[in-house]
Amino acid sequence: LTKSALVVRDIDLLRQFQQASIGVSLMTIHDDIARHFEPRASVPSERLDALRELKNVGIRTYAFISPYIPAISNIEDIMPALEGIADEIGVEAINTKAGNWSGVEHVLATHYPERLAQSTLHARDITYWEVLEQQTRQLIEAIHVECMGFFRH
Repeated sequence: LTKSALVVRDIDLLRQFQQASIGVSLMTIHDDIARHFEPRASVPSERLDALRELKNVGIRTYAFISPYIPAISNIEDIMPALEGIADEIGVEAINTKAGNWSGVEHVLATHYPERLAQSTLHARDITYWEVLEQQTRQLIEAIHVECMGFFRH
């Protein structure tokens, strides 16, 4: 599992392993949004291109939508982008109990202040996550991909 598109440099090595499985994590498919939250990672378009390249040479691929941040991540945008390039998809809810939530709040307040209240409210709302999990599982099934799971903290 990586946030780097540079994994494609190792395709020749990875192809030597019969059961290699390479995954990328993403929280959004929008490069401009990702740059605010993950400034040192490859942008999502590069990660999706890497998955596509790996899949095209026969390497098993997966996507891990993590962290899923309410009012930022959009499952309906992400799933079509993964169709045909991921063999498995998993989702991990943002962990509001860990120390990383303060960093997320800071980015929201700085770059997306209009989304901060909604994101904070939904991040702590069990019903929000239950509905999102059902929707996610339906979308994964619709694109004929395996579901790795929906993980909450």
